[in-house]
Amino acid sequence: MVPEGLVTLEPNRHGGWAMASKARPRPETTPPAKLTPHALYGLRDVEAALGRGRRPFQGDPEVSEGSGLDIRHAALEALLEAGEAGRWRTLAHPTAAAVTDVQRLAARAPHMSPVIDLVVRRLRAAQTIGVPTGLPPLLLLGPPGIGKTWLLARLAAALAVPFRAFAMNLATLGDSLTGSHPLWRAGAPGLVAKALLTEAVANPLILVDEIDKPPPHHVGGDLYRPFYGLLEPEGSRSFVDDHLGIPIDASRVMWIAAANDIEGIPAPIVDRLTVVEVGAMAHDDRVAVVRSVYADLNKVYLDFFDPQPGRDLLERLAALPPRRAKLVLDDAMSRAAAEGRRSVEASDALAHAPAPSPTPKTRRMH
Repeated sequence: MVPEGLVTLEPNRHGGWAMASKARPRPETTPPAKLTPHALYGLRDVEAALGRGRRPFQGDPEVSEGSGLDIRHAALEALLEAGEAGRWRTLAHPTAAAVTDVQRLAARAPHMSPVIDLVVRRLRAAQTIGVPTGLPPLLLLGPPGIGKTWLLARLAAALAVPFRAFAMNLATLGDSLTGSHPLWRAGAPGLVAKALLTEAVANPLILVDEIDKPPPHHVGGDLYRPFYGLLEPEGSRSFVDDHLGIPIDASRVMWIAAANDIEGIPAPIVDRLTVVEVGAMAHDDRVAVVRSVYADLNKVYLDFFDPQPGRDLLERLAALPPRRAKLVLDDAMSRAAAEGRRSVEASDALAHAPAPSPTPKTRRMH
């Protein structure tokens, strides 16, 4: 029987772990209408990992930096102390409101329609069958700067599931995803284990950004190695974090990778992914994105500005790359507000707006 209250773990600033309060839905998301219980790990596996006869943890994890082995021991002790309630999580189910929210994203990012349509189809299928929210491992293939991270963060919010991002191009060690060995003094669990152990929901959405661009010089082995198991249902059911050393059921994680060039990804990894091609943004797509960025920034500024931007401002910003457009618009809003104006004019965006750059050349995509 599943305990009524869920217990999650939380890391402290010294690297130790402790039980958190009973898990509650995150305030920035709407709780799903239905939840399914999901066991993350087995207590016997935790006991085995601790080992019989091993010396007790020396020192207070709240104040002691300790060694990697001490940090691992404290984490496992916390799992054991949490007991039966600690090993359970929930799986979110899609709701009619969630499907509607995801569909609305298409109006804010029309160029992302191929992936949004796929997600909506999967959500409706899950609703019909009565199973938790789930997606096949996806690969979003397209040029840079088209808002992939923006979309996925909002997709996770609509589905009321946690969102994490792993930047492949910035990784120096595989440990940031799968944990570092406890013999390291700064050893710690990886992103996957942390996402599952510190959240109440066991079907988070994890973005692997720039999966086609692993750093040329890194230590710790093949950065693609963890994905051979994590992207397969059987392998992910018994995922072992290199730090904790216990099997964790990560089979419900929703993986979405992003890349500009499929040729930079090992073929066995591509075979595990459903490839969705997202093209460069047309002018109308850029206008829609600018409108969305304007709405987001206006919320940050407590809806101080006009509900809709003027056409001249839209055209001015639509000529810029999306990231640059957001920076210029933010500066333009501050200029308008400083002068006591609620209307942001195109002239406010002139000072720091560079000349529109030519469309970047992209490598071959399949």
